[in-house]
Amino acid sequence: MPFTAGKLYTNSQGNLYGTDKGSVVTNSQAAAEPTMTWFCTAVSRVFAVFKSKSGSPNGTVRRLRIYRDQLGHFVFPRGRFDGAPIFRA
Repeated sequence: MPFTAGKLYTNSQGNLYGTDKGSVVTNSQAAAEPTMTWFCTAVSRVFAVFKSKSGSPNGTVRRLRIYRDQLGHFVFPRGRFDGAPIFRA
């Protein structure tokens, strides 16, 4: 499994972007993106489930698709857009 349930992941290494034959654009995280740390609660072959502390007292749960490039596995915690933050496995 690329991600591990029970581990914290952060976007502080957000400039580690690669390419995946056109499906992921070589990119770098926008400077205005805040550093986030989310807790991985479950992992499957295709998806990882993360819990954040944004807004609700119990956190927000998000199921994110796992992508892969030449640098390894990653997810887009806030969606795919130019300058988007990523969590690397």
